[in-house]
Amino acid sequence: EAVEDRVAEFRMDRDRTQEELLMIGVEKNELREDFLEWYGDPYGIPILPFGGYMSQSFVDQVARFIKRDGRKPTLLYGGDHDEHGGYIQAEGERRLLQALGKIHYRGAARLSVQRVALTAAQIDYLGPNGGPMIRTFGNSDNQVEIDQLDEPVVKGLFDQAVEDFGFDFEAVDRIVAKEDRVRAAMQVTLAAETDYDPYDLES
Repeated sequence: EAVEDRVAEFRMDRDRTQEELLMIGVEKNELREDFLEWYGDPYGIPILPFGGYMSQSFVDQVARFIKRDGRKPTLLYGGDHDEHGGYIQAEGERRLLQALGKIHYRGAARLSVQRVALTAAQIDYLGPNGGPMIRTFGNSDNQVEIDQLDEPVVKGLFDQAVEDFGFDFEAVDRIVAKEDRVRAAMQVTLAAETDYDPYDLES
């Protein structure tokens, strides 16, 4: 049964289908599972939960990952529209660049950080505190938390950003099809081994 479970869970590195490294950073840990469901599990895009202020060990881990990957890195970021949200993004970017420099990553200058949400333009468009897409929690007009937006709105913003990045969805589809073929072959092999009885003289 353990072997069958491993066969069922088999998957390839879907992220490696892309020419550049795409990552998604989110300020709220509470949104991590949503982003994993939307982009991590189906497409292999790394999801980085900032969790407010990233620990140094986490920053160093991300820096080593970027250096080991070797592709041009892009980080799409989603955070609150308030004083702290802007600072968290800027501080996280500064510390990541610093960590990349410490491990002598020559491509640090190629790191692109793009704020997908929330922006002042989005707040103006959606309408703060009372807008149809924003659940209100008594914040002031210029302070909106990303988890106040309905999930389809957040996903729609990031869907557009991932598409604008040039993410090759067809390449992922080809990998998924290959996974299915490999998984089917493994299941056939497993079934043949299960049916074989070394003590059956007629087999």
